Amino acid sequence: MMRLLTTTTLLLIVATQPGMAATYCRSDIFMGGASFCLGSIDATNFPVRQANGSYWDCDINVGTVSDYCHRPSDRKRFPVKQSDGSYRNCDINMGKVSFCQGAAEAKNFPVEVK
Repeated sequence: MMRLLTTTTLLLIVATQPGMAATYCRSDIFMGGASFCLGSIDATNFPVRQANGSYWDCDINVGTVSDYCHRPSDRKRFPVKQSDGSYRNCDINMGKVSFCQGAAEAKNFPVEVK
């Protein structure tokens, strides 16, 4: 009975996780534009955009997003990719982008690879 309960609980946790995003590589962002890929990246608790549009803190290992994300992201002035491909500094609150301003700049930043 305990094993059945444990298995059911684990399946429920996996089923409620948001969809995972693509792989990531290391890139520099200057004036809102990402440079070419500089190699694979490792990151802990990095905000990853999910299929439903929310951002969750996930681990990235050798460019691959882990199977489990920790929680909805909370960040101030974080580089977020826009629909035109540029990056802007945005606030993320409880996984939702709430306010964006100015072109982002960052070194060795994980960018999504299509």
